Parts: sequence; structure tokens; C-alpha cells
Amino acid sequence: MIFEIPRCPTCGELARGSIERLAGCAEFDWEEVPGQAVYSGYTDVWWDEQTMETNETGQAHLICSQGHEWYSDSDNAEDDEASAWPRQTYRFDV
Repeated sequence: MIFEIPRCPTCGELARGSIERLAGCAEFDWEEVPGQAVYSGYTDVWWDEQTMETNETGQAHLICSQGHEWYSDSDNAEDDEASAWPRQTYRFDV
């Protein structure tokens, strides 16, 4: 992708990446407290649900390694090739 503003307007660093939204399933543990659900610490992330966050005009939401955020126009904020990838599920222990 080519960004109109690839460097952070605050500190000048190149974008670390884009702010993304994704879905998943945070699993419950039903045995820790009888009759009550508590989070187990595992989440199945549904990577095919992942999308780049954009503002109302379609600009990509970027972030640098210092945590500064900004929006920029892009030649292709939604990568067609990435959206065609097969579904992958990963488990994370938090």
C-alpha cells in the first residue's frame, strides 16, 4: 500500500501499522465457579473478519511505535488479496 502520509505527523516515524478491528470468541470456563461463566483466558481470533479501521472519508487509521495515531489516504486501504485468504483460527493464552 502507498499512503499519502506514511510518517507520523507528531514524531516523524514511519507507520508501525494500521489500527484493525476483528472478531473472535473469548472462551468461558464453566467449572472454575459452579454455575457461573468466567473467561478461560483463551480467544479464538477470526482472522477473516479482520478489517482496517477507516474514518468517514475512507482514510486508513495508522499508528506509529510511539502510539501516535493519524489518518491517511491510501492507494488501497482494503487489500483484495488479503480478503481472499482462507480462514485461520489461533488461540491466545492471556
